[in-house]
Amino acid sequence: VAMLKGLWKKASDKSKALMAYRATALEHGFSPAQLLMGRQLRTPLPSSQPLKSSNLKDAAGQKQQELQLTFLLSSLAPGQKAWITTEQLPGSVVYHAETPRSYLVQTTRGLLQRNRIHFHSRNRPVTENVPEVQQKTSGSSAEGPEQWYRTRSGRCLKPPQKLDL
Repeated sequence: VAMLKGLWKKASDKSKALMAYRATALEHGFSPAQLLMGRQLRTPLPSSQPLKSSNLKDAAGQKQQELQLTFLLSSLAPGQKAWITTEQLPGSVVYHAETPRSYLVQTTRGLLQRNRIHFHSRNRPVTENVPEVQQKTSGSSAEGPEQWYRTRSGRCLKPPQKLDL
C-alpha cells in the first residue's frame, strides 16, 4: 500500500503509473500482469530489460498433451503379416531396421522401410478387391454391359446413363 501511495504522489496520471508497476518484472523475471493474465502488457514506457517471453499456460499443458497423444506399439516379428496404411498394400515383415521403430517390409512393389506407426499387424488373410461387373439383363444388345464398381471406402459407383435416341 505504501508503494502505491508513493507511485501516485509522483505520477500525474494514476492509471499509467499503475500500468507501469504491473508491467515491471519481479525478481523471478515475470511481471504481475504476466502472472495474472498470462501475457505481457503493452505500455508506452520503454523497459530496461525484456520480460521472459514464455507462455505459462502452454508450458503447463504441454506435458499433458504429449502424454495423451503418445502410445507404445507392439514390436513385430520377422515373417509377420502387416498392412501398410500409407501404401494400401499387404506385406510381410522382413526384419527390424537399425533406426528405432523402423521395419523393412516385403510387398508386391518390393522392399519398403517404414516406421511402425505406418502399418498394422494383420492376422487374417488378405483378399483382393476385384471390381464387380454387372450386366444389364434388359435392353438392346447394342448397349454394352453396365460397369459398377466400388471405391475403397465402399461407395458404389456406376457410369451415367446416356440418352440414346
